[in-house]
Amino acid sequence: MKEPEKIGGFLKSMLIDLGIWDQLKDTQIITEWEKIVGNSISEFVKPVRFENGELWVAVEDASWRNEIFNMRDALINKINDFMGEKIVKKLWLAK
Repeated sequence: MKEPEKIGGFLKSMLIDLGIWDQLKDTQIITEWEKIVGNSISEFVKPVRFENGELWVAVEDASWRNEIFNMRDALINKINDFMGEKIVKKLWLAK
């Protein structure tokens, strides 16, 4: 007799088969932004768009824009660690 499959694994398999798993992962970056980057960053840096491995964030303040530019690789790693896979490849800054 086959062992029962955990619901999480079953749902992921089903969403992959339906072709919507990647869309959900993309959306998760936006919806979980504060949890991923923390309060201090999420207050000044807002995700705008994620497409084809490229994340666009809005940074109004020039000093924060400079700070995020300098830490973009660390931020990409933090996001990818949270997501459990290398989903973000580039980070673009917008006003």
